[in-house]
Amino acid sequence: MISSIVLCAGKGSRLKNLTTDTPKCLLYFAGKTLFEHQGNALLKCGIKERNIVTGFKGRKFDTFKFDKWHNDKWENSNMVSSLFCAEEILEKNNEILIHYGDIIFEKSIVSKLLNTEGDIVVSVDKSWKEIWEKRFKNPLIDAESLKIDEHGNIIDIGLKCERIEEIEGQYIGLIYLRKKGIKAILDFKENYNLKHKFFLKNKLLKDIYMTDMLRSLIFHGEKVKSSIIHKGWLEFDNVHDFNLYNNLLEKNKLINYINIES
Repeated sequence: MISSIVLCAGKGSRLKNLTTDTPKCLLYFAGKTLFEHQGNALLKCGIKERNIVTGFKGRKFDTFKFDKWHNDKWENSNMVSSLFCAEEILEKNNEILIHYGDIIFEKSIVSKLLNTEGDIVVSVDKSWKEIWEKRFKNPLIDAESLKIDEHGNIIDIGLKCERIEEIEGQYIGLIYLRKKGIKAILDFKENYNLKHKFFLKNKLLKDIYMTDMLRSLIFHGEKVKSSIIHKGWLEFDNVHDFNLYNNLLEKNKLINYINIES
């Protein structure tokens, strides 16, 4: 059985007043919270077990009938620290889907991810530029490097770029781990100081982003497979995103980017 881990610890400060008293995964969009949109897509793929890593306004999740872990250092740590708050789930499962709390996605994206071979599989959007150009005056401001070899392995990820040509797709915040991939993630934590810290420019483990971890795992020989998609998801990172998506929804143009009913 596949278990999921939802990373919901951050405040989402770029969403300003929208998240003054609400974790961003509990914001409403198109009649449902982001958390509900995510859950609907997972259920359609047979994933019922959800584990929530909370942080900012964690008590907002008290009534949820899912297992919860709390990152009490959420203000001074990043995604990888939140993931390891649910280390117990990593240790006891053979298949895990990890996803960010501030994205929504179609069922087809999850289905394709689960059906892609590999121990560590990452959803990669090849058609990212179209929505990025609506989200940012300069798409490179918030885009990161990503390169894929002829076998579908990700060979570079997570660095700032000066040219669009350095970006073959965008990581969307969805990762699927099989047994060996879970072991590699646990090993990353256990051996971080000895094996990975120097490569990641001596960052403390609490400051590591998910793409940092993936990049270091790749450097140290782990295969990270890409699951190629073309649109079908949205990230809610700032107020402009929220307004943009609502505007597209009102004009019946959101379907050009995601089918929220699928």
